[in-house]
Formats: sequence, C-alpha cells, structure tokens
Amino acid sequence: MMRYAIYYAPARDSLLHRLGSSWLGRDAYTGEKLKQPDIVGIKTITSEAAHYGLHATLKAPFSLGDGLHATALQEAVRTFSLVQSSVKVPNLLLTAENGFLALVPHKTQAPLYHLAENCVRNFDQYRAPLTSNEIVRRQNVGLTPQQNQHLLAFGYPYVLDEFKFHITLTNQLPTKKIDWLMSRAHQYFAPVIGLSVTIDCLSIFEEIESALPMTITKQFPLVLPQFAKAAS
Repeated sequence: MMRYAIYYAPARDSLLHRLGSSWLGRDAYTGEKLKQPDIVGIKTITSEAAHYGLHATLKAPFSLGDGLHATALQEAVRTFSLVQSSVKVPNLLLTAENGFLALVPHKTQAPLYHLAENCVRNFDQYRAPLTSNEIVRRQNVGLTPQQNQHLLAFGYPYVLDEFKFHITLTNQLPTKKIDWLMSRAHQYFAPVIGLSVTIDCLSIFEEIESALPMTITKQFPLVLPQFAKAAS
C-alpha cells in the first residue's frame, strides 16, 4: 500500500543534504545509492533511517483515505504553501535522544511549532485511519497517555505539544553504540553543526510499497516571507 509523508528536506544543493544523504547512503531526491563514510557498521546503523531519506517530519507517513488520490494531496499542499511563512530552524546540534542520533535545533521557536501543527491538522483529512495492528504496534513502544491520545486522533503520537524537530540519522541504538558513534558523527557533521536552516519548502515523500524507500515526488515553496503571519 502506498504511503505519503510531508517532510522538510534540505535543499538539493545544500551542504546539509550532501553530508546527510551520504551518511545515510541514499539520495531521497534521486533514489541514488551513495558512498557512506568509513565507519564500521554504518550501513546497518542507518538502514531504517535511510529508508525514509534525509528529512524532518512535519506530517508522518500515512496511507490515503478511501476515494482520495495523490493529486488531491498535492493540490492541498500547494494551496497551503501559498499562505504559509518560511520558518528558521536555529543552530543545529547533534544529539542522541531515545537511542537515535539526530540533528536538532538549539531551541524550537513558536513559528516552527506553528508550522508543524498546521501541517498535522490541515492534512489529516487525507489520512486513512490506522488499522488495529498499526495502533497496537505503536502503543507497544510505551506511549504516554497524551501521546496515545495524539496517536488515535492524528495517526502519530509525536505531534502538537509532543513535537520535536529532528533530522534522524540512525536507527534506534543501544547506549553503548550511541556513545561509540557520537564522536565519529560529530567529526563528520562538524561543517553543519551550529548552522541554521530555513524551512522554505514542503516536500511530499512517497513510498510505493513498504519494501521500497521513500523518495521526494513533489516540492512546494512556502511563499510568504519569513515571520509573516502563517496560515491557521
């Protein structure tokens, strides 16, 4: 079953895209396999993250509801982008939270929360309800009551007050593995650590079937200038 997601993806010509895509071993724009850094086990360490491509989640992967087509979703994202401001994500840091290595902002500011919430709420009407198996699988990771409420309402637990902007770089790893990897990752990502990025485009990622990785199929620039009043 096809799935779609609405993500922030670094610009194709950016240093962040080049470094992050090489780290994962795959370019989400082209689907091309890339040479990864010379780190023992890097292919295994990044296998799940590479499936989704270099991104930060705004609307998590979902199947389309009955009777809906990709063109309707694309038109909705296009329309949304015309009334949404670009958002600055300040000072990227490398962190290891909940066993995942990720790039995160030094501070998540209100416009970023606003953009993420708007994406979750505006595009939820295109999402098919979760199956009972999907709900159980998510609940088995030990959700809080609030996260479980979000899961049932929006198909994903880490939204609204639970949202954290992050560019995932690894699978979930044991603490010992994360500690070993952190110094190597710091060295590799040194050119982008401390830099700020701007979300000035929304990307639709598509997964044709679960065995195939997600790729970028459409992108829509956010038209309003930064810090202008965003859509509600």
